[in-house]
Amino acid sequence: MIIDVDIGNTRIKWRYAQPGASIQFLDFPDAVPAEWLNLPSGSRIRLSSVVGPEKTTSFVTLIKACCGIDAEIAVVKSPFAGVNVAYAEPLRLGVDRWLALLAGHHFSPGRDLVVVHGGTALVVDFLSSDGRHVGGFIAPGVRTALSGLLSSADAIRLADSTVMRRDQPGTTTLECIHAGFSALYGGFLQQIAKSASANLDRPRWIFAGGDGEFLVGLGFELWKEESPLVVPGLVMDGLAIALP
Repeated sequence: MIIDVDIGNTRIKWRYAQPGASIQFLDFPDAVPAEWLNLPSGSRIRLSSVVGPEKTTSFVTLIKACCGIDAEIAVVKSPFAGVNVAYAEPLRLGVDRWLALLAGHHFSPGRDLVVVHGGTALVVDFLSSDGRHVGGFIAPGVRTALSGLLSSADAIRLADSTVMRRDQPGTTTLECIHAGFSALYGGFLQQIAKSASANLDRPRWIFAGGDGEFLVGLGFELWKEESPLVVPGLVMDGLAIALP
């Protein structure tokens, strides 16, 4: 039995490393999920973490205490599995970005790629068909930007803070936010597309993260020739390549 874990800035995602396994979520816990207890002998836990060493070590220690398993932690390596990181110091690239690039390169060999991860941060990376990481972009994630807006504007009070696509001006505060965020992030994707056309050859787009579906819906004009892939567990897919 193998369990793959993606520790993000906001929450932890995990799933069993088997076809069709669903992604499950937990906050930074005081105990591991009940499913992790009494795992079969020889079980493994593979882990990607973008939080600080203290939180990561604390969680790894918890896994050892509760499960008796030494978690395997992914570390950026370059070159690796055909992917060459653009950073002069590869370890400065977020491990989640690296794992997403490994998985994207594996899913679409021989294709230039635009890999978009919509989480706490909105991160985009370009990858050429030969595995060369061209570089990337980082912006505030949708929920991060919304949280910042709501915390900074005392007059805005929302019962529902889920952002949805809206192309027309709003006539309520919530509708106005939908329209504003759709314009903001839709424009971001348009700019990424322009840069991609200058740096890549007919790239395939791959979306991951909690805001992947929302972002795909904003770029409908960009997908006329080929629909993008939406792979919520892209980082965990990369764990299978980094830690086979």
